[in-house]
Amino acid sequence: MLHAIKERKILQFQYESYVQQNVTEIVGEPYILKEFRYRWYILLKNLKTSLIHTYALERISNLMVTSQTFQYPTDLKTDAFFRNSYGITYTPNDAPVSVVLSCSPVQAKYLESLPLHHSQQIVSRSEEEVIVSLKLCITHELYMELLSMCDCVSVVEPLSLRHDIQSALELGLSYYG
Repeated sequence: MLHAIKERKILQFQYESYVQQNVTEIVGEPYILKEFRYRWYILLKNLKTSLIHTYALERISNLMVTSQTFQYPTDLKTDAFFRNSYGITYTPNDAPVSVVLSCSPVQAKYLESLPLHHSQQIVSRSEEEVIVSLKLCITHELYMELLSMCDCVSVVEPLSLRHDIQSALELGLSYYG
């Protein structure tokens, strides 16, 4: 894959989608490799859909580096791909939103030592809670991260994300009913 990225060679592979529960043939222009949570992903322009998407390396099979080359887009800024995201979701058409979290003082120490995003700021601090703000796109990875901290972090804004998290927690509780 690194060779294909460096030499601007088109990749062809089969990809297993967990969400759609199928295997599809992908042909595309590879741009970068990215690591997130001990997993590697390739960011690639799918030539069938013309969309740039991330693909998890462990779900790729029958990889072939073709002899076809491609022209790297001159307006493509790879350092900006994930600037507004937490995780590996590329969101070129989504504008970042303000996310405000309320967390316990202990959890705030963890968030300060390992920020969720470069935009993270402490808004206020008291003995009972710390308010943290971020400016980013709401991605599946952010959603899952917030759920993982549900015992010590709550979403204040946006209300749509707060309701989504609340619904997921209610569904989760139904498994323990």
